[in-house]
Amino acid sequence: MEEKNSSEPKEWAEKNFGESDLGDKRRTNRVVKIASAMAENPGKSIPEYFDGYDLTAAYDLFNREEATPENIQKPHLENVRGRMREEGVFLLLEDSSDLTWPGNLDIEGLQPICGDNINTLGFILHTVLAVKWPNEGAKNLGISEPRPPVEVLGLAYQKMHSRIPRAEKKRSKIPPNRWRESMLWTESGVDIGAAPEGARWAAVCDRGADIYEFIMDLNRLGYGYRIRAAHNRVLEDIDDACGGRLFDKIRSMKEIGSFEIFLRSRPGKPARNAILRVSACDVKVRSPQRSKSRAGMLPPIECAVLRVWEEGNDLEWIILCEKSPSNLEEAREIVAQYATRWLIEEYHKGLKSGLGAEKLRLETKDRLFAAIAIMSVITVRLLWIKEMARIMPDAPAKSAGLGAIEIMVLEKHLERAIKTVRDVALAVGALGGHQNRKYDGMPGWKTLYRGAAKLALMVMGYNLAMRTGKFD
Repeated sequence: MEEKNSSEPKEWAEKNFGESDLGDKRRTNRVVKIASAMAENPGKSIPEYFDGYDLTAAYDLFNREEATPENIQKPHLENVRGRMREEGVFLLLEDSSDLTWPGNLDIEGLQPICGDNINTLGFILHTVLAVKWPNEGAKNLGISEPRPPVEVLGLAYQKMHSRIPRAEKKRSKIPPNRWRESMLWTESGVDIGAAPEGARWAAVCDRGADIYEFIMDLNRLGYGYRIRAAHNRVLEDIDDACGGRLFDKIRSMKEIGSFEIFLRSRPGKPARNAILRVSACDVKVRSPQRSKSRAGMLPPIECAVLRVWEEGNDLEWIILCEKSPSNLEEAREIVAQYATRWLIEEYHKGLKSGLGAEKLRLETKDRLFAAIAIMSVITVRLLWIKEMARIMPDAPAKSAGLGAIEIMVLEKHLERAIKTVRDVALAVGALGGHQNRKYDGMPGWKTLYRGAAKLALMVMGYNLAMRTGKFD
């Protein structure tokens, strides 16, 4: 696989932020410098990255009217959307996540995230993460692999939304066509645009995306989709056998086949092999009744529904998609693509626990948005490096994003050679507490970040020793 991302932090930052439209080249250069520092040593606070003039300049940038998330992320978004127009299959992993801060911080412009609870301030971060699906798809998946490795392209869309205080809502008459939070989903597709010829795009989302307008937009824009159904919707064709409901209809269908998969341990449930059964059918879902005047006026959703379940267990996925699979192999592909949705969960987790977005102590909402716009793209890079260990485990160690000194320090500490990307991931994970046992798999986010933090301290000690000439 051709490596489209650069592993060197400075070169990578220039590519993703070097054309940011901030009204002055010096501000653009400042964004590149901040991004490079964050990419090289993720998870630190702003004062830990810079001091003196550089620290003042960073805060000044975040305070600039031009430093909006849209302006900062523009070159990155354009790069990603350009890649998505190439030939191939691209998954658009979409979800929202709440970012929160203690209410006593009194951050100007930030609103309570949970109703009127002023003890927690925050905003909603809605993200579309684009990944390229491998040409071979899910054909060669083993029992222990729920999905194949994918190439992480980056952000195709992102929006930060701060809720309107409830008191302000009560004071004004709410218009019937008011903006609603569900529009975070419909706005993403409109902003990204229609799928081009030669490329196949598929939105992959959890239950929050089971929205009539969103699914209709995906059909209009030419997207495929794998959306976990949240509502037992009414079907157009009433069937006495299933009561005319979506869930009852798909649960009444015969299975088209089954496949075995390894399920990792979960709280209260040990790791095990499971036989997953699959059924599918085409459906015509009745439109919702938005108001009495429009009842039955909206067109139905013509789509397919796929059910994946384990007999005698509570494991069940009911997935809406654009068309029914014609065989078990196609059904397994849809299931594997939906399983890839977990990457957007890892992305948001990495932004919070890895980059420390919720630890920022900036005084206004706009400053937070500017800093997190940069961190959001940095998180993509870290997720790309993590996925590289699966895509290209035998690539040279430098492809993992570490410098020569960091690799050398790892080798000295662990007393073994670090030659490949997989070696790097396991070595950094070992610093973070990963046991590297056969059934442990690759290190997770928290383990990698603990290891990365420890490695940063070790490299700092090495550099100090080199400057002072003291190695005792």
